[in-house]
This record gives sequence, structure tokens and C-alpha cells, in this order.
Amino acid sequence: MRSAAVAVTPMPAKRPFATAEPSCRLMICASTSAGAVRVRVVVSMDPLCCHVLVQFNHYGGTAALLAADLVNLGPAPTPDQVGAALRRHRVVDPLVTARQATDLAGWGGELARCFGDATVEQRCADVNELLARAASKPYVSVHDGHPHLHYRAMSDDVVSRVRAVTVTGLAYLVCFAGGHRLGRCARTGCGTAFVDTSRAGRRRYCSVRCANTSAVSRHRAGRRVTR
Repeated sequence: MRSAAVAVTPMPAKRPFATAEPSCRLMICASTSAGAVRVRVVVSMDPLCCHVLVQFNHYGGTAALLAADLVNLGPAPTPDQVGAALRRHRVVDPLVTARQATDLAGWGGELARCFGDATVEQRCADVNELLARAASKPYVSVHDGHPHLHYRAMSDDVVSRVRAVTVTGLAYLVCFAGGHRLGRCARTGCGTAFVDTSRAGRRRYCSVRCANTSAVSRHRAGRRVTR
């Protein structure tokens, strides 16, 4: 299958979009305030993709989170570790061989350049390079009765499918939420890759534990200076 010309150009955040017909769950939440009842309707959507069950929201959805997990697996994960990451993000047919685990670990190493501090131009250049290598010709399928995008052929192996969907997730995130949300933990000695899904978009640590550890270290360092 010939590769399509796909490129990333940053766009304003908060632009709604979807790539698949969603499976919706409707929830009605009620609350009271000053004697008045306020009702809001929440629709939870889980779009289905035949390659990966992915929600491409403003933060890249499950695809971007899977990309971060592949980065964090390191250079030599076992097939079980890779399979666990794929299952966690609901990849279809997540069992991998030793060779496929090695290939996906190598892909995680390539994705690593997309996490951490970078200019918008550099982030787009990095994502575009990976798109050129991993993304094939996207097409709309209606095999399940609902139009949705496929990023690789159904017959492709799990490595090709994961490569395509992860870099596509990063591309969505860069365009619709900003590449700065692809972060690295600021705690000394950590550097874990993460996707910042916070409202403010100023997250600096991969976890609360790392944030607390860093705060304690700064506090202790400050006390030593003042003595």
C-alpha cells in the first residue's frame, strides 16, 4: 500500500471533531443550588476503530496515551509487557511475538522525540516525519454499518496498525490541543513521557507522587541554603 502525503499544521484548540460513529451512553446529572435544580446531560462516547478502540479527542485520546506508554516501555520490553500496554488501550488482537515486541519498542524510541520541550515548528516536523513513515492511505469504512476511518488495512499486522494509530493520535493532539501537552516529567531522574490532559495544560510531572517528591526535595534544599 502506497503512503499518503499527510502533514501536520497547528490549528486552534477546542475544535470539536470525531473520527467514528460513537457508541453513546447518556447520563443525566442533577444538582441543587439555592433551591433550584440544575440538570445537565452528559454523553459519554466510545468510538470504535477496527484497529484500536480509540477516541481521538483534543488530547489525542487513547492513541496518544498508547504512544506515551510505548515510549516509557524502554528499549527492551518483553512481549508480555508490550501486550499488556496494547490491551490497556484496547488494541484489537494485542498478542505480539518477540520480534513484534522489539519492533514496537523501536517505534517507541522514535515516538520519544515527540515528548518534552520543543518549538511548535520542531514538534510538527517530528510528527510529520513519523507520519510519512507510518501512515498509509486513510479510508472510510462502513463494514459495521457506521462510517469510520481506517488508518491501515485490516489485513496489516499489529505493528503496522499500532504505528499508524499512535502517530495519528499525536498529530491530532498537536493540531487541536497543542504540542506542549506531550510532556516529560520534571522530577530529576524520572523523565517519564506523559500526555497532559489537564484543563490548564501546565502539567509538569507524570504523577502526583513525582510532584510531591520534587516539592519535598525543593523544600529540603531551601532549608539547607538558609542554615
